[in-house]
Amino acid sequence: MNIWECANPPCTSKAVGEGAAFGLRAIGWYVLNGPVNGELGPDIRCPAHHPAGYARAEQQAHEYQSAISGWPR
Repeated sequence: MNIWECANPPCTSKAVGEGAAFGLRAIGWYVLNGPVNGELGPDIRCPAHHPAGYARAEQQAHEYQSAISGWPR
């Protein structure tokens, strides 16, 4: 199991799952593979702190879910 935490302090949002952080995108999380700004690891943010805003996070999640399932929503 992996636990990912939002990198936007003081947010306490967490996601738990198996596999790579890439799957977070399918649930609206922002992932920029790192290192970012000299810090180790990727920049991971919950949908509420997505750099492009929550609406874009939701749109991207639907796009990834459609690609995974193989049909448009």
